[in-house]
Amino acid sequence: MNSDPDNRLVTGELERRWEVSLRELKSAKKALTQEEQTVAQYIIPADLLEQLKDIDASLPQLWESGLLTLPQKKSVLRTLIDKVVLHRVSRTVISVRVIWRGGATSGDCITVDAGRATALSRCTELQSAVEQMVKEGFGDQEIAATLTGNGFCSPKSDQVLVSTVINIRLSKGLLRDPGRSYPQNVTGFQCLSNGKKTRRDAGMHSYPHRQWDD
Repeated sequence: MNSDPDNRLVTGELERRWEVSLRELKSAKKALTQEEQTVAQYIIPADLLEQLKDIDASLPQLWESGLLTLPQKKSVLRTLIDKVVLHRVSRTVISVRVIWRGGATSGDCITVDAGRATALSRCTELQSAVEQMVKEGFGDQEIAATLTGNGFCSPKSDQVLVSTVINIRLSKGLLRDPGRSYPQNVTGFQCLSNGKKTRRDAGMHSYPHRQWDD
């Protein structure tokens, strides 16, 4: 490099830095070449590559084909989804709105456990329906199936459980066999014998307060 004699110190420093940069560049290229030779190469299977060519139409089939692992499915969703908006419509219903990259949206409503009976939006209606159907002579399983078909559900299930029907029925004092006392032992009441008058003999029918949070 030619330079004015008065600037030889500056020129020498620039030449030194240039040479250091060239050595660093050469070293970086060598390291990159070695890394490319040692890093495992991932080859996309031919059948997967074929489905990726028309991803819009084949995504549902690809999703269920088993070619994608769970981590890969999560990566796909992170790539496609911009954000998810949740809105609690009621205690047991949540509205889900998915906003996809590109602006398209899709939504649905999902049912979640109420947690307890009183949290059901149709709690009173459910109890009345059970009571009416019992009086009409329907069995517990038939009641559960019918009310499930009518859109009712138990607090911790997406359908009406037979146990829920039984607990509601007993809470209303509706026995399947009126000739039998139920229950035999009631918490808080002592069964007396030896001719002593019990609460039942006195005409006082005692039914325990039952929770049907099932």
